[in-house]
Amino acid sequence: MASGALVMRDARSDSAEDIANVSWALETATGKMFSMMLGRRWQEVMNAVVATSGHAWSVERGRIAEVDGRVAGVTVSAPAATPVPDPALGLGWGWPRLRMTAVAFAGLPFLRFMESHVDQEWYLTAIAVRAPMRTAGVGSALLADFLQRGRDQNLVTAALDVDASNTGAERLYRSNGFTVYDTSPPAWLMGGIRVKRMHRVLG
Repeated sequence: MASGALVMRDARSDSAEDIANVSWALETATGKMFSMMLGRRWQEVMNAVVATSGHAWSVERGRIAEVDGRVAGVTVSAPAATPVPDPALGLGWGWPRLRMTAVAFAGLPFLRFMESHVDQEWYLTAIAVRAPMRTAGVGSALLADFLQRGRDQNLVTAALDVDASNTGAERLYRSNGFTVYDTSPPAWLMGGIRVKRMHRVLG
């Protein structure tokens, strides 16, 4: 566990820093998918998306883990029925949107897999821990917080996706009761990534 006091709190919609941290968590958890699709503007675009309320990536879906007042990690989670943002991410027509559309079209089977969920499911969209804190128990604390929040909403199962090559993360999830129940097709224009869908009963 981290040496200082670890505190969990909701991400604040009026905080530019919290918005940036939620964007960072989404970027990190997806293997830098957004910077690959959007280029140098990824942070600007994602901050605008995250700052918009009412969808599964909104800042109000974020939870911040702080150690001694510093951000150590972030989760983004929501009931699986929560809509995701518009695929255009607010972009006007131009090269970034065309590039993103081409990548998304090529990765359509992968993206359809990512969008498939079951009823009464609590979904972990993203979990990310700052590099200096990755052996300090922050990830386990964030995961425990995620599970408790699903129970508090009386949802039936918890689910997440993990990169099929990330054996360390998979071990963490297995140690917390998750099992693999499906694997995605590869997303060739996203680095060939495949993910394993893991779930567990909440209770």
